[in-house]
Amino acid sequence: MKIDVNGIIIWEKNLTENNKVINILTREMGIISAFIKNSKNRKYNNRQFFTEIFMYCKFNIYVAKNGYIINDFEIKERFFEIRNDLKCLALAQYFSQLTLSLYPDKEISSEFLRVILNCLFYLSNKKRDLRLIKCIFELRTCSLCGYAPMLVSCSSCKLYNADKMYFSSRQGKLFCSKCIDDYTVSFADLINSSVLSTLRHIVYSSLENLFNFAISDSNLNNLSKITEKYVKIHVSDNFKALDFFNHLLDL
Repeated sequence: MKIDVNGIIIWEKNLTENNKVINILTREMGIISAFIKNSKNRKYNNRQFFTEIFMYCKFNIYVAKNGYIINDFEIKERFFEIRNDLKCLALAQYFSQLTLSLYPDKEISSEFLRVILNCLFYLSNKKRDLRLIKCIFELRTCSLCGYAPMLVSCSSCKLYNADKMYFSSRQGKLFCSKCIDDYTVSFADLINSSVLSTLRHIVYSSLENLFNFAISDSNLNNLSKITEKYVKIHVSDNFKALDFFNHLLDL
């Protein structure tokens, strides 16, 4: 049986000189692994049967007893520009690593795919700050996969907003200055109304409006630290591509 799926390659590994395995985040099935056999000796539309990470394609897949085999594919987007900038490439690789760690299932894979495609698009055209794209991807994808923080109001008194509030990445909760206890305040982040508004926007806005906001550079630095901490607490603190990206920012 053959099926068609739309998806982006988020990981690949050469098994032999002519054979490889790839992981595809698909719109229809979540993440799947598929084999590409005899790739260097095959032609597709009179060109080399060549795949690479971050390629967004329509794949025709043969469903075998032992897994999926790529029969052919139609390239929709390659995001080639990302490879021309080391920071963009490191960040895109981090997105792939985080996607594999979150491992979205087919129930949310369509929206997850739209998020990563939008983020890669903005990486390619460089119209938004890289730190901002990172924050959006981190918090929105975590929220999609069941790690959404509770940002509507103070978790105790239900106060919606104040000039300064506390966000606990460990608990995923918001606290006002009157309700936070001495223990929680020791590891929570003090945030102003602008950072809080941005956090809410990333989690609760529609995908169409996800990138439609502005934030100052100082607030963006704080936001980036918070979303990164949130990922490290709830998903993993071992992302080599993220470490490399942060190293490049410090240069």
